[in-house]
Amino acid sequence: MNFEIVGKLLERTVSLASKLNCDAEILFAEIYRKGLEAMEMAKPVRAKQLPSEETASFIELNWLSMSDDEIAKALGFSHHTVTQYRCNMGLVKRSHSMNVSTHPIEPVAELSEEEKAKIASKPEDSHQILSASLHKPIGMIKSYRLKLAEENIREHGTDESDVIAARKFGLRARDYLGLRRKLHVLRIRGGAKNHPNKKMEPCELGTVEEIRYALTEGGQTVTGIIEAKGLKITRQRAHQIIDDYGLGGITKQRKPLWYAHRLVGLEKTELARNLTDKDWVTKRLAESGGRCALAAKLSVPEWSLGSYLRLRLGLETDLEKSHGEMVELKCSFCKSSFWRPKKLVERDKKLHPNKTNYFHNKICQGKWLGALPKKKGKRKKQS
Repeated sequence: MNFEIVGKLLERTVSLASKLNCDAEILFAEIYRKGLEAMEMAKPVRAKQLPSEETASFIELNWLSMSDDEIAKALGFSHHTVTQYRCNMGLVKRSHSMNVSTHPIEPVAELSEEEKAKIASKPEDSHQILSASLHKPIGMIKSYRLKLAEENIREHGTDESDVIAARKFGLRARDYLGLRRKLHVLRIRGGAKNHPNKKMEPCELGTVEEIRYALTEGGQTVTGIIEAKGLKITRQRAHQIIDDYGLGGITKQRKPLWYAHRLVGLEKTELARNLTDKDWVTKRLAESGGRCALAAKLSVPEWSLGSYLRLRLGLETDLEKSHGEMVELKCSFCKSSFWRPKKLVERDKKLHPNKTNYFHNKICQGKWLGALPKKKGKRKKQS
């Protein structure tokens, strides 16, 4: 077979051959071969399956008045075959709402007073049971029950839990919950007894000074005050009362005595006050032989005592774990007194006989060294 290439096809083939540095005839043969292979590998387009003329005319005349099942029975086909024929013919697929019944639908009458009374008197019956006995749609039964529940919520509020209130109207708890949220009515856990809007005199929590002492020195929390007083209010309501007293943010002003009360107990006031004295704690640590022994003597957890000594009193870790006699020293920078174990001081004197300066922490030592006059002179080159 002879082919003749002319026009733009010839120009494009020659241009591409010049770019690839090959003969135009060889390039055309390669293009033809690849195109032929691509067409052989391509999948054939599936043609739409169309019905015969009689079947198509019957479907076109009756698809609006009859369902696919009815057409399939009349023609002797399956339901899927009729649906496929109808779609291939370009007839729009009908939704459930477009189905046209051969019998007109009679409107459903509203509930009578007797029927409403029966629904209200039998909350234990389900929607299906009442629908069968009254010959009314299930949606109508549920709608009337929701209406009764809405009237109850608007009139009486939320004195009961959602589960108990829903049972009174024959509803599910989640339906009652959704209705309450739709009406923007909130319910606090525990019922009306713990409702934050419950009227209560502020003096029931205590006076201003009592609350201030309890929250800053007495070792009590807001929840502890509520439980100690036996009040039926929420913690949020108690905070509102405290704010009304002008004590907002008082919990951030806690003193070491508050933490000492939390450590040893609210009843041991004298011991708690002694624990706030740094000198008293230092001597007791030396007498008992360290933190572990002191914690056992005070009947408190060792880790709690250690946290209190470090965070509230600022005692050194060596002092907490020290054993034996303690020696009082004076810081050479800030001139404050501090305590060190006698064994450590004597060992330090043996190692450094000419030592005269002592510091109670690294900060003071660094500041003291920084205040010393610097020696003038050139530095030696490092070899």
